[in-house]
Amino acid sequence: MVRCAPLDHHIYHLVVRLPQNSDWSFLAGQYCLVSTDDGMHCPLSIASSPETLPEISFFVRVAGAGSLADQLIRAAQDNGILGVSPPMGACTWPRFSSGDLWIIAGGTGIAPVLSLLASKDARPCRIFWGVRHDQELFAHDMLSDLADKVGAEYVPVVEQPSAQWVGEIGQPHQVALAHQPPKMTRFLLAGGPPMVHAVRTALVNFGIAPTNIHSDLIDLGQIPSTGL
Repeated sequence: MVRCAPLDHHIYHLVVRLPQNSDWSFLAGQYCLVSTDDGMHCPLSIASSPETLPEISFFVRVAGAGSLADQLIRAAQDNGILGVSPPMGACTWPRFSSGDLWIIAGGTGIAPVLSLLASKDARPCRIFWGVRHDQELFAHDMLSDLADKVGAEYVPVVEQPSAQWVGEIGQPHQVALAHQPPKMTRFLLAGGPPMVHAVRTALVNFGIAPTNIHSDLIDLGQIPSTGL
Protein backbone atom coordinates (compact mmCIF):
# COMPACT_ATOMS: atom_id res chain seq x y z
CA MET A 1 0.00 0.00 0.00
CA VAL A 2 1.30 3.44 -0.92
CA ARG A 3 0.52 7.02 0.10
CA CYS A 4 1.84 9.89 -1.97
CA ALA A 5 1.44 13.59 -1.14
CA PRO A 6 3.00 16.71 -2.70
CA LEU A 7 5.06 18.91 -0.37
CA ASP A 8 5.60 21.63 -2.97
CA HIS A 9 5.46 21.87 -6.76
CA HIS A 10 8.21 19.26 -7.30
CA ILE A 11 8.79 17.39 -4.00
CA TYR A 12 6.61 14.44 -2.98
CA HIS A 13 6.40 12.52 0.29
CA LEU A 14 6.08 8.85 -0.55
CA VAL A 15 5.09 6.31 2.12
CA VAL A 16 5.16 2.57 1.44
CA ARG A 17 3.51 0.19 3.90
CA LEU A 18 4.99 -3.30 3.89
CA PRO A 19 2.94 -6.42 4.67
CA GLN A 20 2.53 -6.98 8.41
CA ASN A 21 4.37 -10.31 8.24
CA SER A 22 7.34 -8.87 6.33
CA ASP A 23 10.81 -9.43 7.81
CA TRP A 24 12.22 -6.47 5.82
CA SER A 25 14.46 -4.28 7.99
CA PHE A 26 17.05 -1.55 7.56
CA LEU A 27 19.52 0.69 9.37
CA ALA A 28 18.96 4.43 9.59
CA GLY A 29 20.84 6.15 6.77
CA GLN A 30 20.37 3.40 4.18
CA TYR A 31 18.64 3.51 0.79
CA CYS A 32 16.83 1.05 -1.45
CA LEU A 33 15.48 0.66 -4.97
CA VAL A 34 11.78 1.47 -5.23
CA SER A 35 10.20 -0.27 -8.21
CA THR A 36 6.97 -0.28 -10.19
CA ASP A 37 5.19 -3.38 -11.46
CA ASP A 38 6.59 -2.81 -14.96
CA GLY A 39 10.18 -3.20 -13.73
CA MET A 40 11.22 0.44 -13.50
CA HIS A 41 13.21 1.20 -10.36
CA CYS A 42 14.57 4.31 -8.69
CA PRO A 43 17.19 4.54 -5.90
CA LEU A 44 15.80 6.50 -2.94
CA SER A 45 17.19 7.22 0.51
CA ILE A 46 14.90 6.20 3.35
CA ALA A 47 13.63 9.21 5.30
CA SER A 48 11.97 7.36 8.18
CA SER A 49 13.55 5.52 11.10
CA PRO A 50 13.56 1.73 11.55
CA GLU A 51 11.15 2.20 14.44
CA THR A 52 8.34 3.20 12.02
CA LEU A 53 8.25 -0.18 10.24
CA PRO A 54 6.21 -1.61 8.55
CA GLU A 55 5.96 1.89 7.01
CA ILE A 56 8.94 3.42 5.23
CA SER A 57 8.98 6.90 3.73
CA PHE A 58 10.92 8.73 1.03
CA PHE A 59 11.18 12.18 -0.51
CA VAL A 60 11.02 12.25 -4.30
CA ARG A 61 12.05 15.24 -6.37
CA VAL A 62 10.38 15.33 -9.79
CA ALA A 63 12.61 17.29 -12.16
CA GLY A 64 10.21 17.21 -15.09
CA ALA A 65 7.49 15.31 -16.91
CA GLY A 66 8.63 11.91 -18.09
CA SER A 67 11.60 11.71 -15.74
CA LEU A 68 12.24 8.52 -13.78
CA ALA A 69 10.95 10.15 -10.59
CA ASP A 70 7.86 11.43 -12.41
CA GLN A 71 7.08 7.93 -13.68
CA LEU A 72 7.49 6.53 -10.18
CA ILE A 73 5.11 9.08 -8.66
CA ARG A 74 2.55 8.49 -11.41
CA ALA A 75 2.73 4.73 -10.81
CA ALA A 76 2.23 5.28 -7.07
CA GLN A 77 -0.78 7.51 -7.69
CA ASP A 78 -2.32 5.23 -10.33
CA ASN A 79 -2.19 1.81 -8.68
CA GLY A 80 -0.80 2.36 -5.18
CA ILE A 81 1.59 -0.59 -5.40
CA LEU A 82 5.39 -0.32 -5.32
CA GLY A 83 8.15 -2.78 -4.56
CA VAL A 84 11.26 -2.16 -2.47
CA SER A 85 14.62 -3.90 -2.74
CA PRO A 86 16.70 -5.02 0.23
CA PRO A 87 18.33 -1.98 1.87
CA MET A 88 21.78 -0.84 0.78
CA GLY A 89 24.41 1.62 1.93
CA ALA A 90 26.88 1.85 4.83
CA CYS A 91 26.44 5.50 5.88
CA THR A 92 24.80 4.44 9.14
CA TRP A 93 25.45 5.21 12.83
CA PRO A 94 27.81 2.22 13.35
CA ARG A 95 30.13 3.83 10.78
CA PHE A 96 30.15 7.09 12.77
CA SER A 97 30.38 5.67 16.28
CA SER A 98 33.25 7.96 17.29
CA GLY A 99 34.57 11.43 16.52
CA ASP A 100 32.83 14.62 15.46
CA LEU A 101 30.37 14.20 12.58
CA TRP A 102 29.33 17.05 10.29
CA ILE A 103 26.63 16.39 7.71
CA ILE A 104 26.24 18.39 4.50
CA ALA A 105 23.03 17.72 2.59
CA GLY A 106 21.39 19.24 -0.45
CA GLY A 107 17.69 19.15 -1.39
CA THR A 108 16.10 15.73 -0.91
CA GLY A 109 19.49 14.53 0.33
CA ILE A 110 18.11 15.46 3.73
CA ALA A 111 16.13 12.18 3.73
CA PRO A 112 18.83 9.90 5.23
CA VAL A 113 19.69 12.64 7.73
CA LEU A 114 16.12 12.62 9.04
CA SER A 115 16.31 8.84 9.30
CA LEU A 116 19.57 9.03 11.26
CA LEU A 117 18.25 11.67 13.67
CA ALA A 118 14.94 9.88 14.24
CA SER A 119 16.55 6.53 15.06
CA LYS A 120 17.14 5.30 18.60
CA ASP A 121 20.91 5.42 17.96
CA ALA A 122 20.97 9.15 17.11
CA ARG A 123 23.68 11.29 18.67
CA PRO A 124 24.81 14.93 18.46
CA CYS A 125 26.24 16.13 15.15
CA ARG A 126 26.25 19.29 13.00
CA ILE A 127 23.93 19.48 9.99
CA PHE A 128 24.10 21.95 7.11
CA TRP A 129 21.11 21.61 4.78
CA GLY A 130 21.20 23.60 1.57
CA VAL A 131 18.39 24.49 -0.84
CA ARG A 132 18.09 27.03 -3.62
CA HIS A 133 15.05 28.91 -2.29
CA ASP A 134 13.84 29.14 1.31
CA GLN A 135 10.39 27.90 0.23
CA GLU A 136 12.10 24.55 -0.50
CA LEU A 137 12.93 23.83 3.16
CA PHE A 138 10.12 21.28 3.19
CA ALA A 139 11.44 19.38 6.23
CA HIS A 140 12.59 22.40 8.25
CA ASP A 141 10.27 21.98 11.24
CA MET A 142 10.78 18.23 11.43
CA LEU A 143 14.55 18.58 11.22
CA SER A 144 14.60 21.33 13.84
CA ASP A 145 12.60 19.20 16.27
CA LEU A 146 14.75 16.10 15.76
CA ALA A 147 17.98 18.09 16.09
CA ASP A 148 16.77 19.59 19.38
CA LYS A 149 15.90 16.15 20.77
CA VAL A 150 19.37 14.67 20.16
CA GLY A 151 21.42 17.81 20.82
CA ALA A 152 22.44 18.29 17.18
CA GLU A 153 23.14 21.67 15.58
CA TYR A 154 21.07 22.35 12.47
CA VAL A 155 21.96 25.16 10.06
CA PRO A 156 19.66 25.75 7.06
CA VAL A 157 21.36 27.45 4.11
CA VAL A 158 19.61 29.14 1.17
CA GLU A 159 21.39 29.97 -2.07
CA GLN A 160 18.85 32.44 -3.51
CA PRO A 161 16.81 33.67 -0.54
CA SER A 162 13.65 35.72 -0.46
CA ALA A 163 13.61 39.14 1.16
CA GLN A 164 12.15 37.52 4.29
CA TRP A 165 15.02 35.06 4.83
CA VAL A 166 17.14 35.78 7.92
CA GLY A 167 19.43 32.72 7.97
CA GLU A 168 22.66 31.66 6.26
CA ILE A 169 23.07 32.44 2.56
CA GLY A 170 25.18 30.54 0.03
CA GLN A 171 25.97 26.87 -0.34
CA PRO A 172 25.98 24.51 2.65
CA HIS A 173 29.62 23.43 2.36
CA GLN A 174 30.76 27.06 2.18
CA VAL A 175 28.87 27.84 5.38
CA ALA A 176 30.23 24.68 7.03
CA LEU A 177 33.82 25.56 6.16
CA ALA A 178 33.29 29.09 7.49
CA HIS A 179 32.71 27.39 10.86
CA GLN A 180 36.32 26.15 10.67
CA PRO A 181 35.88 22.40 11.24
CA PRO A 182 38.85 20.67 12.88
CA LYS A 183 40.89 18.74 10.33
CA MET A 184 39.94 15.40 11.94
CA THR A 185 36.19 16.04 11.55
CA ARG A 186 34.31 13.29 9.72
CA PHE A 187 31.88 14.40 7.03
CA LEU A 188 28.78 12.71 5.62
CA LEU A 189 27.65 14.08 2.24
CA ALA A 190 24.07 13.51 1.09
CA GLY A 191 22.85 14.69 -2.30
CA GLY A 192 23.23 14.16 -6.03
CA PRO A 193 26.54 13.34 -7.77
CA PRO A 194 27.41 16.93 -8.83
CA MET A 195 26.84 18.21 -5.30
CA VAL A 196 28.79 15.40 -3.62
CA HIS A 197 31.71 15.78 -6.04
CA ALA A 198 31.90 19.56 -5.57
CA VAL A 199 31.66 19.36 -1.78
CA ARG A 200 34.21 16.57 -1.54
CA THR A 201 36.66 18.62 -3.62
CA ALA A 202 36.15 21.69 -1.43
CA LEU A 203 36.67 19.66 1.76
CA VAL A 204 39.88 18.08 0.47
CA ASN A 205 41.17 21.50 -0.59
CA PHE A 206 40.38 22.76 2.92
CA GLY A 207 42.53 19.99 4.39
CA ILE A 208 40.03 17.28 5.31
CA ALA A 209 41.46 13.81 4.65
CA PRO A 210 39.60 11.92 1.89
CA THR A 211 39.21 8.99 4.30
CA ASN A 212 37.13 11.23 6.57
CA ILE A 213 34.63 12.08 3.81
CA HIS A 214 31.75 9.62 3.44
CA SER A 215 28.91 9.17 0.96
CA ASP A 216 27.07 6.27 -0.62
CA LEU A 217 28.12 7.68 -4.00
CA ILE A 218 31.78 7.46 -2.97
CA ASP A 219 31.25 3.89 -1.74
CA LEU A 220 29.68 2.99 -5.09
CA GLY A 221 32.61 4.49 -7.01
CA GLN A 222 30.46 7.16 -8.66
CA ILE A 223 32.60 9.81 -6.94
CA PRO A 224 36.39 9.24 -6.64
CA SER A 225 37.49 8.35 -3.10
CA THR A 226 40.97 9.79 -3.64
CA GLY A 227 42.39 12.68 -5.61
CA LEU A 228 40.35 15.53 -7.06
